Amino acid sequence: MLSGIFMFSFERGNIITLAAICTTFFILNYNHDNKIIREIAFIALAIAAGLKAYPAILGIVLLFDRKYRESIRLFIYGLIFAFVPFLFFEGGLNNIS
Repeated sequence: MLSGIFMFSFERGNIITLAAICTTFFILNYNHDNKIIREIAFIALAIAAGLKAYPAILGIVLLFDRKYRESIRLFIYGLIFAFVPFLFFEGGLNNIS
């Protein structure tokens, strides 16, 4: 936590830290026995992908494990967390560009 990258991100108030925490939670819990924790891990990755696009690549892990239903749910969560926040701004989905 005292590395230059972390200190720069923390100082600037960047959302990289939050995306990294959510991504780490997904990596540690996507294969958990408890369904609730596993679902929270999917939501955490969707939040991370909504904040920064690159964590969405980790959804491929589910495809390699042949968990197609979970990958579809993760895709839906990702769409929700990526596009629903635009509805709270004036102009709605026209602000995406």
